[in-house]
Amino acid sequence: MRPRLLLAAVSAAALLAACGRDSSSACNDSGGASMCPGDDCLSCHGFKAAGTVYAGTAPVGSATVTLVDRNGVAVTKSTNSAGNFYTTSALTYPLQRVTIDKGADTVEMLDVASGHCNDCHDARFRIHLP
Repeated sequence: MRPRLLLAAVSAAALLAACGRDSSSACNDSGGASMCPGDDCLSCHGFKAAGTVYAGTAPVGSATVTLVDRNGVAVTKSTNSAGNFYTTSALTYPLQRVTIDKGADTVEMLDVASGHCNDCHDARFRIHLP
């Protein structure tokens, strides 16, 4: 293999490995907004906050995620069909609170230090609606 091709192949493999795909999640859309539910989205993307919402083991679509930063600025997003949400809006950490709502179900976290939601909420500690 020529040196340039070898370097390109090694670089591509390193980038894919850096995404740290969780073996319990399926990457159902390798290039779109519903890719890799449960993975740490910020490890590969330039989002300010991102994660996946679950009910049991199933991702929850159409849930409302509200992030309120240290300065009281609120950003509201909806989860897509894969349960993923993300924002590129500027946020000042730590967040005062994160609220997830769908119907009568609500989950809230206070004093959130990072926007890497799926990094802390990995396969052992998912973000769940009741």
